Amino acid sequence: MSEYIAPLKDMQFVLRELADMDAVSALPGHEEVNAELADAILEEAGKFANGVLSPLNWTGDREGAKWKDGEVTTAPGWKQAYSQFVDGGWNALSCPTEFGGQGLPHIISAMVEEMWNASNTSFMLCPMLTRGAIEALQLCGSDAQKAMYLPDHQHGEAEEQVHRADVLVVGGVHPAAPTGGGPMGMVVMGIVGRAAVGIKDCAHRGS
Repeated sequence: MSEYIAPLKDMQFVLRELADMDAVSALPGHEEVNAELADAILEEAGKFANGVLSPLNWTGDREGAKWKDGEVTTAPGWKQAYSQFVDGGWNALSCPTEFGGQGLPHIISAMVEEMWNASNTSFMLCPMLTRGAIEALQLCGSDAQKAMYLPDHQHGEAEEQVHRADVLVVGGVHPAAPTGGGPMGMVVMGIVGRAAVGIKDCAHRGS
């Protein structure tokens, strides 16, 4: 199986020659962002994509996740990879700094996420859904809801704390249809009602 190689030169060319990094640095909160910082982030993200995420495709395809006695066990290496993902702060690159995010511009986080999705789409499905919940909370949540849920989501803890079904449901329902995709969606919406923001309203706005 061939391994993924991040197209760093192409991305760096876009940042240096096509994107106006000076204009980005002039935006509030992005004063410290420059081409050198972007290069460093992309290089580290590339290493993670090339050396950690891409090799997991083999074990994921060959062994997959297993369900036994009410528990799901991922393929070898996946749990450790997610721990590296969280420890590296990758879950919150462009998230608000007031809730533990790094506040980087989306032009950088989009390139990072492109590398990870290209190297291992299966791995990125869970962080992708949680990112949807973060954006829903930012758009529709009250101050109290943001303070309660955004720190865990941005730190990447929502996926790890399996016993907190309310947090996990928020991370999984936002991208779905307004009713969550059917009868089960209606049940999920009932759980969301006690747990977080008015996700149903956000879904209707996006439909």
